[in-house]
Amino acid sequence: MKKIPSTRQRNLLITLLAILVLAVGSFYIYSLMHQPPAKQTVKTGSTPVSHPQNTIDYSPATKADNNAADQRKTPEAVVTPTPTKQELVATITRASVDSSSHEVYVGTLVTGSTTGDCAITASQVGQPDVIKKSSIRYTSNAYDCGTLQLSFDDFPNSGEWSIKLTVTSGGSVASNTWGKLVTINRG
Repeated sequence: MKKIPSTRQRNLLITLLAILVLAVGSFYIYSLMHQPPAKQTVKTGSTPVSHPQNTIDYSPATKADNNAADQRKTPEAVVTPTPTKQELVATITRASVDSSSHEVYVGTLVTGSTTGDCAITASQVGQPDVIKKSSIRYTSNAYDCGTLQLSFDDFPNSGEWSIKLTVTSGGSVASNTWGKLVTINRG
């Protein structure tokens, strides 16, 4: 009767077989990667390939070469540009109504100044203006007046209102009106 190998013997046999396969595969890949280059033979009677002659002059620079280089190194009159005062620009980037929080949010952007005062004015014919003020500030990578919030409670009545941003800085004034009317529904 034939004896069945134990699990331990079978696992040992499988492990040795796997090591043998890895060793043979590694040797095969190594021999492929490290083959000597194929020998090139030149046919009898043929002309050998000639390479062009190097024409670069590696000798030290001449006095004329040095004079030309020295002239390029001489600084010319350096003109430093005078910074021009950038025009003050006020921009409303968004004006949106959030009915759930009963707020109007107005996003802003200011260029041409890093300091100054901002005012958001909401207007409706026959009604007093609703005004919210802030200052120019730096956020992320730009100057703005922040995102200003106007509460529905600040508006005397419902309806359509125009939104205007006015920025004052160093005697300059810039303004921008949002292109759409915002609708307030206090109901």
